Amino acid sequence: MRFGLAYDFRNPAQWALPWRDLYAGTLDQMVFAEQLGFDSIWIGEQHLAEDGALPSPLSIAAAIAARTSRIRIGVCVPALPLHNAVSLAEQIAVLDQLSGGRIELGLGDDGFAAEFAAFGVPRRQRAARFREAVQVLRLLFSGERISFKGRFYDLDGLTLAPPPLQAGGPPLWGGAISAKQALRAAALRLHLLPRGDRRATLDIWARALGRFGHDPEAFRVLVNRPVVVTDDPLRMWQRLRPGEEYRASLDARRTEEAGVPRGSPVQTDDSQALPLLDGQYLLGSAARVRDEIDAYRERVPVTDLVGWGVPLGLRPDEMYPSLERFAREVMPRFL
Repeated sequence: MRFGLAYDFRNPAQWALPWRDLYAGTLDQMVFAEQLGFDSIWIGEQHLAEDGALPSPLSIAAAIAARTSRIRIGVCVPALPLHNAVSLAEQIAVLDQLSGGRIELGLGDDGFAAEFAAFGVPRRQRAARFREAVQVLRLLFSGERISFKGRFYDLDGLTLAPPPLQAGGPPLWGGAISAKQALRAAALRLHLLPRGDRRATLDIWARALGRFGHDPEAFRVLVNRPVVVTDDPLRMWQRLRPGEEYRASLDARRTEEAGVPRGSPVQTDDSQALPLLDGQYLLGSAARVRDEIDAYRERVPVTDLVGWGVPLGLRPDEMYPSLERFAREVMPRFL
């Protein structure tokens, strides 16, 4: 199992730091995470968010690449249809060269309606644009001279220069919070970033891969399960809860706009094998966190477990003790 940290750089008013301090402190934490032995850093993208959720992940990815040497850098583009696939391929290829071949690329067709409206992209076209963009990215990352004719792209004799350092390009991941997205990820042979009810995402993706003739065990599954190692979980949860309620309200809005039905089960006891994949904190002593990860892994075929590097309501430096304890006391069990 590989362990990573996720960052969205939200900075809502009730916990706001000066922007320069937030960026500098978070980059310092990422360097610390590499020193501790974490495997990956994942950064997301959102446009026009009032709380400043990161609109420019490629800029941050370049800064991470400059300050680190080993840790993998996951760039998530949850609204791929807002991007021109040719331009995105060029930028990712340069990042892959700069980082020494450490880029991972997460892709989705999500995005708030306001983002699509601001970029002038019809939201009703998002699934078709997503499929075509993934095909174009994969062709350009091949290093060959390519031609492609589709509904949104008409390319003739293009070669990506520079090419990505990784042969065939960075690993491609597909986000899924619905059955349609899970099926699409399987059809496009994408590693999976599932959220919500596993029956509507992970299980459907795995079965579809089998029908398409692929072995699901040859693919990776990344789940965001926030982790804080602490000997006073009640007090820490009091710090974390307002931020998680804030984040949950945003997630509910995104889920509603994506057309995902309401009523997915809520996991109230991590010892129960209920189907919700993400969102529940692993909170407590190192021994408890180790045991909970063991139990979780028995029922979910997760290969990559990622938690928030900077939970809302905490400063980047406040997470250092938890990160160090997780690296020293939890990660070695799963090597």
